[in-house]
Amino acid sequence: MNKEEAEKIISLKGEVRGMTFKTDEGFVLKNFGKEGVEKVEKRMEELGYPLKYKDVTSMDYYPLGVRILSIIAIKEVFGLSDERIREMGRAAPRASLLIKFFMKYFLSVNKTFEKTEEMWDKHYTVGKLKPVDVREEDRRVVVQISEAKLHPELCNYFVGYFSSVGKLATQKEVEVEETKCVFEGDEVHEFVLTW
Repeated sequence: MNKEEAEKIISLKGEVRGMTFKTDEGFVLKNFGKEGVEKVEKRMEELGYPLKYKDVTSMDYYPLGVRILSIIAIKEVFGLSDERIREMGRAAPRASLLIKFFMKYFLSVNKTFEKTEEMWDKHYTVGKLKPVDVREEDRRVVVQISEAKLHPELCNYFVGYFSSVGKLATQKEVEVEETKCVFEGDEVHEFVLTW
């Protein structure tokens, strides 16, 4: 990643809640310690977008592009594989206060995924997340993100994220596959969850 590529990412429309950065910080702290956080912050500064995780306020909004750069910086600094980024995504719902709040009230798959749009809107100001096919009896859910051009690293992160939300809803291990992607020429991002 160079500064020119970082500028393109920063130009993406939309904002995210600060809690998304807090989940990034928590993942880095758990796996690489305080020194790891400092390395990621240094990389963000090198890219031209300084970020101090401790200064982020969970409920404030921040540019979506900075969020994507945070994930990329973490991946670069520690040489993480795509699977480790998915692992980072899987850890996020367990750390999110909003997700914990919703999950304690919606104990079925149908009720959980009925609320996905609301959960998305509480985290992101761009895009629409909606369940397009929820079949609890077939152990299958399809969700789509429309009206948003994100980034391939965020798509990868969401594979892990949705598997964790699915596990919270089903109490079973959930496999997730991204079957449509804007970066592959599709009009939406689509994720199929099975268990």
